[in-house]
Amino acid sequence: MKPRLTLLQTSPPRPICLLRQEWNRKNQYRNIMKKILCAIVSMLAVSVGLKAFEFNRQPAGLIKGARLSYVSSTTVKIGVGYGESMGSYWEIAATDTLATNGYTLTGLTTTANGVVQYIYIDRSSSSLPDVAITNSTTAPTWSDDFLGWYRGTDRCIGAVWISASGAILEFKCPDDETYLLNNGLIPIPQILPNSYGVYSSLDISPYSPANASHMYTSVAAWATSLNWFSVRVAIRTDPTDTFTADGVQRADISHWLSYLRNETKNLDWMAFAETAPGVLTTTGGITVRIQGYRLER
Repeated sequence: MKPRLTLLQTSPPRPICLLRQEWNRKNQYRNIMKKILCAIVSMLAVSVGLKAFEFNRQPAGLIKGARLSYVSSTTVKIGVGYGESMGSYWEIAATDTLATNGYTLTGLTTTANGVVQYIYIDRSSSSLPDVAITNSTTAPTWSDDFLGWYRGTDRCIGAVWISASGAILEFKCPDDETYLLNNGLIPIPQILPNSYGVYSSLDISPYSPANASHMYTSVAAWATSLNWFSVRVAIRTDPTDTFTADGVQRADISHWLSYLRNETKNLDWMAFAETAPGVLTTTGGITVRIQGYRLER
């Protein structure tokens, strides 16, 4: 018996026009996916580019934050901040050791009258935007090219006063640039007798940071005997502006004085004292101290 032949039923061939339409749809889908991927890549590139612009195109001289705070006689913390240094971006994050544990100053030694230690971004040791910090008694100078205070390539971000015993004098910063001394004042080791009745001038630059634009100064005058009638002390801030304070046995006055960049920081004052009404004396004690300062960075 001969076997039967069974014919398989197959779909009729599709017309070429339908095949072409299907091919076009697939091409359209692929093109759409390519456009979506290109858009994603472009957005990522823009994001990276903006971040790079943020890092590398900060305005010249910019510093935001990086406020110092007192920790101990040898250590300060440097708060969150960022800025520009010779065309490069730098930043200190909240989790950085500088902000959490602080920076311990090196080379603190005893001196005759105390000294300023400047806090710098150590550019050669930094992997920017991460920063390394160094300190030095070498003062910075102003750079017109980079709009900041530099020692070589290192950008100054702060300055602290070191007492004669080699310890950081405790301070607080109400803002990024202002330093107020807490438990002590910077003493200027001079008692100035016989300067009553005339203006006297003292260069306080050795007792102030080179990049200080303002100095918070204190002048006190006191009697050398108990029978004095009155004491008056005055600080002259400019030829037409004078601040005065009066007292019995003692008078003192504190005032912010402003200085131009690289100007010699002279302090001018006058004291009057009477041992009786109308009877002036030319003897007595006067001390000058610094209570704070405001920095340019």
